[in-house]
Amino acid sequence: MIDTHAHLFSCKRPLNELVENAKQAGIQHIINVGLNRETWKQAEAQAALYPGFIVPTAGLYPGQKKDPVFLEEIEALAKTNQIAAIGEIGLDYFRVTMPREEQIDIFQDQLAIAARTHYPVIIHNRQADDDIIDVCKQFPTVKKVFHCFGSGPKHIDQLMQASAYFSFTATILFSDTSEVIAGINHIPMDRIMIETDCPYLTPRILGKVENQPAHVGYVAEKIAAIKGLPVDLVKEVTTQNALQFFKGLRPA
Repeated sequence: MIDTHAHLFSCKRPLNELVENAKQAGIQHIINVGLNRETWKQAEAQAALYPGFIVPTAGLYPGQKKDPVFLEEIEALAKTNQIAAIGEIGLDYFRVTMPREEQIDIFQDQLAIAARTHYPVIIHNRQADDDIIDVCKQFPTVKKVFHCFGSGPKHIDQLMQASAYFSFTATILFSDTSEVIAGINHIPMDRIMIETDCPYLTPRILGKVENQPAHVGYVAEKIAAIKGLPVDLVKEVTTQNALQFFKGLRPA
């Protein structure tokens, strides 16, 4: 399996413990997702300790102030293949107080970088479906993964371009809404990936412990149950999807 979205720099457990637990759980790669210049540097340092196993990304998270210098750095990193994707980028109208117009501007800037460099992007969307759809339609050739996805078929159909993927977290384990289940059933397996978003969104069955990449198998199991597929098939297909989507990944 591949944990396609983690924030290892925010975890309290020692990095070596997280890595060892992940390897024992059958993890091939961990995508370590940066949110700004500071966390990109942390993600980069952690990747240097476990090259090829931890792979960093760089981006400006919704609500981060526009940083033209860092945007130039992101483009340079993409041109030299030093990151797996551009992200986490997107829009957040739930927690973020930055005006929507500013969020959209920064989001568009980073999608433009992705278009110029032919790089994939990791998209964060919180209560911004309509604007996310409108902006993404402006960049139809950019490969996108909609991280921690939780919408239903109506939004999926509008996002389902040749370049759109959908990644799920353990939130689907405790979601009993028909919309989420219908959404998972609506998406073909060749567009699905799995993630932990650790240290957040721990599977509830584990209690009040910090989430970690070793837990990503619970997401695969839930997708398999919803779709009526063997768990091993879900793990295999989501791994292949991640290998095809992210830059710099190699099969184990």
